[in-house]
Amino acid sequence: IREYGKRYEGKIELCIDHHGTNTNYAKHTYVCSDAAAVCEIIFDIVLGLRCDLTADIAKCLYTGISTDTGCFRYSNVTPNTHIVAAALMKTGIDTAFINRIMFETKSFEQIKVENMAIDGMDLLFDGKCAVIVLTKEMQAIAPEDDLEGIKAITRQIKGVQIGVTMREKDDGTYKVSVRSNPPYSASDICSALGGGGHMYAAGCEIALPLNEAKAKIIQTVREVSKL
Repeated sequence: IREYGKRYEGKIELCIDHHGTNTNYAKHTYVCSDAAAVCEIIFDIVLGLRCDLTADIAKCLYTGISTDTGCFRYSNVTPNTHIVAAALMKTGIDTAFINRIMFETKSFEQIKVENMAIDGMDLLFDGKCAVIVLTKEMQAIAPEDDLEGIKAITRQIKGVQIGVTMREKDDGTYKVSVRSNPPYSASDICSALGGGGHMYAAGCEIALPLNEAKAKIIQTVREVSKL
C-alpha cells in the first residue's frame, strides 16, 4: 500500500492480511497475525464458505503457504500451518513439484543477477549484517519474479543475522527488504524508517540516492539493533 497508496487510496474495499503492522487502509480489513501466510487465512475462508476444495484451489493455496514460509522454514510456521498444508495435500496435488519449481529451479538470468549482487555485497558489524543492492540495470537482466528469492541470499551466509536487500525503483528511490534472525527485529528496523512487516521479515522505502540510502539503512540497523 505504501508503493501504490496514492493511486488506490480510498478505493480498496477488502484487505485480508497476516501482517500485524497493517494500517487498516481498506474499507473492510481482516488481519490474523498468527497465520504464517495469507493463504492459510484464505483456506479457512474457503471452508467457511463451504466451497469445494478442488485440486486447483489447493494448488494455489499450498503454493502461497509454501512460498510465504520459505518452504516451511521460517519461525512464524505453526502446527496449524502444517495441518492446513496436510489438508491441501489430501486433494492429491503434487507438492514436491511445486516446491521444486519454487525453490530449486532458477533461470540463468537469475543466477547471473545473484552473482552480481554477491560481488557487490557489503558485510558489516563483524559479519552480522549483509547488504546487497539491485540496481535498475541488474533488475533488467531477469524477469521480476526471478528477483524475489535474492533477498534470502544474505541470511544464507554463516554469521549473518540481519540481511538487507535494496532494490532501485524507476524513480531512483529504493525499496528495502530486511530479514533477520532472533534476537534482532526486522520489523523494528523498518518501522524506524516508516515501514513494517513481520518480526523477522519486513520492508520499507527510502527516497534518497544510493549512497545516502545505504548509509541511512546501515545507521538504522546499528542504532535499532545496538550493533
